[in-house]
Amino acid sequence: MKRLLIGYAVMIVLASLGARWAQAPSLFRAPEPPVPTLAAAVAFALVVCALGVRLERVAWYRDMALFLKRLLTAPDVLGPRIDASTALVVALYSSVGEEAFFRGFVQPWLIQAGGGGAVAVALGVALTSAGFALAHPPLVRELWPWTAFALVIGVALGVLAVVSGSLLPPIVAHALINGINLMRLGSIHDPQAL
Repeated sequence: MKRLLIGYAVMIVLASLGARWAQAPSLFRAPEPPVPTLAAAVAFALVVCALGVRLERVAWYRDMALFLKRLLTAPDVLGPRIDASTALVVALYSSVGEEAFFRGFVQPWLIQAGGGGAVAVALGVALTSAGFALAHPPLVRELWPWTAFALVIGVALGVLAVVSGSLLPPIVAHALINGINLMRLGSIHDPQAL
């Protein structure tokens, strides 16, 4: 787990340096207005997680979840158990690291480079979401839906960042999605487990 957390910390540092270098507008501030965008972030995350629970009944989704569980519970990743404290730590690190990099640096930079208009915003969100999806690579066929899911979620997180002018709503949504899903993965019975 240590390598994973270090990787997310490196993403935060790279995002900070990259945003400063590019002189991109900073999203490291409170959202305006805070309550509606934070409520939208929480509602979005809960809907995504509820959909995941329903999809667990579908074979391809369950196969994907089991494959992810096996990857994450490898000794050199999270270890044999995903408990609530592990899920919380990983969810916080991953959401802050990935949102700082993708929505805090890449997206504002692309929007600024495109001139800042509506087309630049749409392209910035789309290209950043594509990069976000590629950071969740389909190493095997079972993970193709995970990459597609990351693309769709990336668009929603990008829109949250644009609408709020802040990283806080996408971080909150991302942390909830990751935390809840990690705890669900930890509770899924793996028939191949000893």
